[in-house]
Order: sequence, then C-alpha cells, then structure tokens
Amino acid sequence: MPAFVGRTLYGTDPGATPTKLPSVRWLGFPREAFNKDCCSIMRLLKYAGRDDENESKTHTDYEFMSLIKANVQGLEVRSPDGVWRVVPCSTNRAVLLPGDMLEVATAGWVESSLHRVRVRAEDRLAVIFFQGLSLDQEIVYSVDAEKVVTTFGRHLCGMLVSGAPHLRPELSYWEQKLGTKIPDGNPFKQKKEANRHISGSASA
Repeated sequence: MPAFVGRTLYGTDPGATPTKLPSVRWLGFPREAFNKDCCSIMRLLKYAGRDDENESKTHTDYEFMSLIKANVQGLEVRSPDGVWRVVPCSTNRAVLLPGDMLEVATAGWVESSLHRVRVRAEDRLAVIFFQGLSLDQEIVYSVDAEKVVTTFGRHLCGMLVSGAPHLRPELSYWEQKLGTKIPDGNPFKQKKEANRHISGSASA
C-alpha cells in the first residue's frame, strides 16, 4: 500500500504504516467539490524499449491524484531527502501519486510527487487515471510569493499551453483568452527543484 513519508508519497513499503490523510472537511476545497463532474482522463502509455537506457522529463502531475498500473518497473519518485527511488511494480499492485491540486487542497501538507520514468530494453505499458477537479473549481497558490487565484480549468489549460512548444509563441493570446497570467513552467515542479538546490547548497 502506498505510504506518505515526510508528507510526500514516494513509493511503497509493505512494512510501513500509512499516514492518514486529513478528512475532506479539512481540505481546502468544499465537500461538494468532490461531487461535481470532474475533468479527469485515463491514458494508456507505451514506452518503447531501447538499447541505451533513457529517462523521461522530471515532472509533477497537474491533477489531484494519479493512479498508475504498469507491467514492468520504470517509475521513479524523488523522496524528501532528494534520492530517486524505484517504485515497486507487480501484477497485484497499483501506485497512487498525489498531484499538484492535492498540494493546493492541503496547503502543502501533502506535496505533489516529483517523478520520472526510466526506459530500459523492455517495453513498458502503463494505464494512468488522472483524477482532476471541476473546471470551475477555484484554486489558490503562490508563485514567487505572489498569490494566484484562478480556477482548475484555467490553470490546467495554462499548463498545457506552457508545456507545448507549438503554443508557447502564442502565450499572450492564451493569457488574454483565459483571462489569467500563465506561469513560465509548472510552479509546483519549479518550487521542488529550487528547494532541492537550496538543500544541496546548504549541505555542501
């Protein structure tokens, strides 16, 4: 069973006692937010095997939670101490990763997981269910100490635009269309990478 360690879900440990999540009442969203139609998606991904070992881009998931089932190992999650850990994989095990919106809902009590996929010789197939929120759900977070108030729909669209090379040249158009400023990259990922850099400098 997945375990939250240091308030971040980074892998599974059969001997660990999972930390209980706060009740829905405690979350930063009203209870009815979880009864609305949500913008969720299920994807089937194939990572073609290759002779030279390679890895995907490091990222966090934009949504609330991600449920992942794969046929072979390859998923790696960065633990709070900065170590990349291989997530166990078996036929009777699925992995639950907290996304950026769970970090928003818990005011950082549960952080979204910084993760990547390492591709080896064997093909890797993964079914992933991304649990989102209602598109009109208000969310609040900070970018460079500046408070951002927007909706999940605008934030999600902004992240997709920001991450697409063919759309980035039209960033100002999309900001006008969405009625909100689009961050230059995912602020949740950037914060974790910045914290890692600070921690690394302090220990050097």
